[in-house]
Amino acid sequence: MYGNINEEDVTEEETKDEHRKEITEDGDTQDGVASEIETCASGIGLQAADSAEPRGISDARVIWPLYLAHTLSAWGDRMWKFSVGLFLVVLSPGSLRLTASYGFTNGMCVLLFAALIGDWVDKTPRMKVVKVSLFTNNFTICINALVVLVLLVYPEHLTAAAAGDDVLVTLCEVLVILIAVVSSLATVATQISLERDWVVVIAGGNKSKLANVNAWMRRIDLTTNILAPVVVGQLMTFTSSATTCIFISCWNVVSAVAEYWLLWRMYRECPQLALKSLRKSQTHGNARRHAR
Repeated sequence: MYGNINEEDVTEEETKDEHRKEITEDGDTQDGVASEIETCASGIGLQAADSAEPRGISDARVIWPLYLAHTLSAWGDRMWKFSVGLFLVVLSPGSLRLTASYGFTNGMCVLLFAALIGDWVDKTPRMKVVKVSLFTNNFTICINALVVLVLLVYPEHLTAAAAGDDVLVTLCEVLVILIAVVSSLATVATQISLERDWVVVIAGGNKSKLANVNAWMRRIDLTTNILAPVVVGQLMTFTSSATTCIFISCWNVVSAVAEYWLLWRMYRECPQLALKSLRKSQTHGNARRHAR
């Protein structure tokens, strides 16, 4: 009898142990599932938080001044590059001497000095590059348009001032070509600074964002390439070459101020753009300490 009782007790104990193990395993499984659910929920929450950040709004607030400044700059450049060839043809009717001289001189100077301009852009603080290149570009175009205006309106006075000789006229023509080359070099500096430096910093390593910004910059270039010559042609057709010179001169004065204000605003909105000058100042500071 006692043996039977002991066997039954043992059987009951084993059954209880098996139930305990099953309950423990079920609890562990539930805990694991709960932890996985919490992990997934936390990941979803983080993604939602990231998507909820006003990142796109801040990006748009920073980038739209770049687009507008680039539009103003490109429009002024395209108007002048198209009109300067026409002005040179008007100044030397029946000959392409001035136009060919301008094209050759401009191409050679860009070829020779583009690398030096790139080095200067790399070694100079961003806002200083923008200030120098923008004002140089716009005000050289303004001065050049006024020189062309003088050649168009007062050629007899220049000839009379030189005692019947065309020396002053020739000097003014050379001055037009040289100033036009300077404005082209300033345009190269602006393009390198904005399209190769500022855009990369604003993108912040985001390749899709960089591609999107570059695409919009390219769209602006193509649009101004199409529309600016049309506007200049209409002005010269329905008004006069002198009126077109005055319009281009006034446009570049107003555009210079507007472009600088827009880029200065973007510079303030994007603190990463100041890091270039900060690193440079730190390098100079370390060099002075080592010298001491």
